[in-house]
Amino acid sequence: MKKSFILIIFLGFMTQVNAQVGLGLVWAGDLYMRYVNPVEAGVDAKRSSGAAISSLSLGPKLWMGGNNFSFSLEAQANIAPLSFNVSEYKGMGAVAFPLMGKFNFGAASGFNEDRILGWSIGGGVQYNRTELFGLTDKFDDIERSYFATYVGELAIQLGIAGFDAGFYIRMGFGENEARSFNIGYVLNFNFSQMSRMFKRAENDNNEREISL
Repeated sequence: MKKSFILIIFLGFMTQVNAQVGLGLVWAGDLYMRYVNPVEAGVDAKRSSGAAISSLSLGPKLWMGGNNFSFSLEAQANIAPLSFNVSEYKGMGAVAFPLMGKFNFGAASGFNEDRILGWSIGGGVQYNRTELFGLTDKFDDIERSYFATYVGELAIQLGIAGFDAGFYIRMGFGENEARSFNIGYVLNFNFSQMSRMFKRAENDNNEREISL
């Protein structure tokens, strides 16, 4: 399985005339998120916590590839301060730390210069925690700890010249019936590619001025 994964990446890079590396930032916001804690013996409290439109993610991103295909690695920190369980209020807040690798196509490649539409697919592991503060007296004996879910993500994006924006859906499953779900918008900024495009435009402008 590991060899097949490496082979897919290698073949993708072979399709690129000039493979490039880019550094940048990913910024996302959940339109809806829900985390379900793993089952614990002796704990009868509701296990889920969710929120709508109140969470934000931010983190670094690395791209490797070319105009129409790339592979990327990213790490995000997601905070949802208004997350809670609707049917059984225990406390507020949730955090998640998704660590993912993705295959990016077309406008999602991070290096695209001639396509507007793109998409990406990938996965990894996400560490989640709920009920960060305001735990009620009835549930003060509950100890919420970080739990892992193994996630898959699909996104549709629009963009060009090192920037793209789109929508994603990410689902994850872990041990003892743990689950995670995030759906929202994402903005990707490949600062390395933006810098290259700016310098190229500046050089073209200087050449035109010289020719005049």
